[in-house]
Amino acid sequence: MPGAAAIARAAQRKPGRIRIGYVSGEFRAQATMYLMAGLFREPRPRAFRGFRLDNGRDDGSPMRARVVAGFDKFIPIAILSDHDAAPPWRP
Repeated sequence: MPGAAAIARAAQRKPGRIRIGYVSGEFRAQATMYLMAGLFREPRPRAFRGFRLDNGRDDGSPMRARVVAGFDKFIPIAILSDHDAAPPWRP
């Protein structure tokens, strides 16, 4: 089973803040991001950390800057192979 190793790693997770990763190629000025920007801006409980795994491009827009500011960490994965982009990435 391809996901078995990831599930086994998750079961061994150390205590601490839960990491939430959003993967998209559309963190820029486009319709869906205007709808999602409020979600990213909302304060997260201290138990969570938000990460953005970006498979897109930087369009230099104010919307992209706004979305980037709403995350704890930005991880560009567009130029990575599938293997390198997959967990375990280290935030």
